[in-house]
Amino acid sequence: MISHYFISINIPKEIARKIKNKIKDKFKDIFVGTKVSIDKYHLTLRFFGEINEDEISEIRKRLRRVDFRSFYVSVGELGYFKNRFRGILYVKLNSDKLNQLVENIWEEVGSEKRKFASHITLVRTKKCLHWESLEKLMKDIKFENLGFEVNKFSLMKSELKKTGAEYTILEDFGLK
Repeated sequence: MISHYFISINIPKEIARKIKNKIKDKFKDIFVGTKVSIDKYHLTLRFFGEINEDEISEIRKRLRRVDFRSFYVSVGELGYFKNRFRGILYVKLNSDKLNQLVENIWEEVGSEKRKFASHITLVRTKKCLHWESLEKLMKDIKFENLGFEVNKFSLMKSELKKTGAEYTILEDFGLK
């Protein structure tokens, strides 16, 4: 079994439910793909991939040194990443403090090669059937007055199983 590790902000269930209810079945005729279960909604702050126990231990020590205050994020607009083979429908989280938290974490554990892009994956797509409908729906769906207080981040383990990825929280790191 393959395990990957990452740092995330896990989305509160009530917020995840509201996001899901807002998009519900609006995209069913637009994509061929798989919806992400709301219990897996998260914002990845740093992805490590496969690492060993010694590296995990060192990462934990370094993450305990992150000194940051809790802050509010608002749920933003929908977006779509695509490459030649697949795509991702996502929703963005907005906060100036979010990028500062990521910078603080990256100072402790090292940065990623790619730039941080705030997004919660909602649907993993194999094919988009109607680009114009997708663009219209992404503009029309708004998440007004929806957000939450970020008071912790988590070191996560993702085990890739036949039924999909299974996430486990290894440790939570509280913010002041």
